[in-house]
This record gives sequence, C-alpha cells and structure tokens, in this order.
Amino acid sequence: MESCVHWRVSDSEVSAADQDQDQYRCRGERDNRPTSSQPSTTVTLTVKALPTATLTVEPKWSPVFTGESVTLKCEIETYSDWRYQ
Repeated sequence: MESCVHWRVSDSEVSAADQDQDQYRCRGERDNRPTSSQPSTTVTLTVKALPTATLTVEPKWSPVFTGESVTLKCEIETYSDWRYQ
C-alpha cells in the first residue's frame, strides 16, 4: 500500500479537516542555497469527526411535577476528557 507524504516547511497552525488525514514530514532549506536538511521522520495525522453528546433524564417518566427531583446527564461515550455545558 503506497502512502502520500506531504512536505511542510512552516510551523503554521491550521484547523484539521477530513482531507488533511495523511502522512507528513518536513525538511529545512536555507535562502539562496541549493541544499536542504535531511527529512524529518514521518508522522501520521488521523482526523476524526467530533463525537456526539447524549443527554439523558432521570426519571424516565414524564411529566415531572413541581417539587420532584430530576437529573440531567450529558456524556460522550468512548471519550473521558470532555467538559460538559
């Protein structure tokens, strides 16, 4: 299986998109010189879609009446490092 390798010579920050998933490496070049450095090692960029949050309510019955306790729970399965709003 062949892979495409993209060459990058800057340190700019970009927002990752699906089409950016690939292998990357870089090398240095000097102005007005025909030589360049040895290439870096290759890194693989994996881009995934954002996960979907799930909101659940306890108790499951409806309606809930004035004065009754209700628990709303927001979670993202498979990931543990998210804050919820």
